[in-house]
Amino acid sequence: AGGLPLPGSSPGECARTPLFCVLFRFGFLFMHFLVTNIKEEIPMETETNVLLKLYKGQYPLWIAFWLFGLGGKMAWTIIITLGVSSVYHSHGYSLTRIMASTLLLLMVSYWIIALIGIWKSATNYLDNALYATAAKVVVAFGWLDLVKTLASISKMI
Repeated sequence: AGGLPLPGSSPGECARTPLFCVLFRFGFLFMHFLVTNIKEEIPMETETNVLLKLYKGQYPLWIAFWLFGLGGKMAWTIIITLGVSSVYHSHGYSLTRIMASTLLLLMVSYWIIALIGIWKSATNYLDNALYATAAKVVVAFGWLDLVKTLASISKMI
């Protein structure tokens, strides 16, 4: 009568497949964000610059968090990995260093805008305080990750 149990719902199953459990739970949260955030009230301004709109917190929390936060982080990781390796193989070390520095500067700038924007979107989020608080906790960890990244970059320079 209760139906099939959800994957990752038992502790034993998570012990066997922890990565699947994490991905499944994030996917469930993402779908829950999609369904619950439709009612979210966002200040209606006619901002056309995507990054400025993000910085001002004018996107719904689920868009700011999942698209600009997680999606942006993944996109920048791919861009830097592919960009630097392709330039290195075709032009040598000096151009790679310039390219890597430029990409890293752009990534850090983007990440600062995204973290501020996610925080502001979480502040504007009206439905569930738990989601807003969770997003702010993730943003706090994002700042720590950014500081760690900057520290590791400074060692390479």
